[in-house]
Amino acid sequence: MKRIIGHRGWASLAPENTIHGFKLALEDDRVWAIECDVHLTKDRKIVVAHDPFLGRCCNATGRIADYTYEELLEFDFGGWFGEEFKDTKIMLYSDLLKMIDGKKRLVCEIKSEFGLNNEIVPYILEESKGVPKEMLCFKSFDHRIMKALSDAGCEYDLGLLFMDKPHLMVEELKACGCNFISMLYYNYDQKIFDELKEAGIDCYAWTVDSIENADYMYQFKNHEIAIITNKPQLFWEY
Repeated sequence: MKRIIGHRGWASLAPENTIHGFKLALEDDRVWAIECDVHLTKDRKIVVAHDPFLGRCCNATGRIADYTYEELLEFDFGGWFGEEFKDTKIMLYSDLLKMIDGKKRLVCEIKSEFGLNNEIVPYILEESKGVPKEMLCFKSFDHRIMKALSDAGCEYDLGLLFMDKPHLMVEELKACGCNFISMLYYNYDQKIFDELKEAGIDCYAWTVDSIENADYMYQFKNHEIAIITNKPQLFWEY
């Protein structure tokens, strides 16, 4: 089975990081895992959203970190995508965990623009208690957060995100206590795959949204890449 991960739920068919996309991905057996993004609110609740600022996917402005969870519930996080999704509420991370209930692996990206989520580690570890080890993993562009999770004894898989090809990537991964890497898909090549396989590092690639993208990824040998995509449906007949 190809390891297909629904990006922000199923972002080509439903508003990203909302209950609608998560339900679609959860109910389709061909989707191996579900990806989400999280932030801390002003009152230290963990909510599911990609951007630190409201506006692109919400009928409000400002930073998530400047609102309480109850204040965020006043806003619409789905109407931008289509009228049928109007009045969609922002989700709590804890509610997403309850919804998935260990049925699929959750790939949770911890956002950290402007250092706003530096305090998230104890909260997310507490809220994740009880999730089976193999059904949850964390990743972030903020390598300090991953190191803090590792130092706190996190039992879940940890991954570093990179926009470009990193220098000394295996050394950095090990220094942060991480066992997988997640890069923009076209930064992978055979040499990188071979180096990561030898080091026992798993690989996730984002965002693979066309057959041409998939052809590029699946040309490489000796590594079972996990594909993060907004369009899982592209892979059913691949």
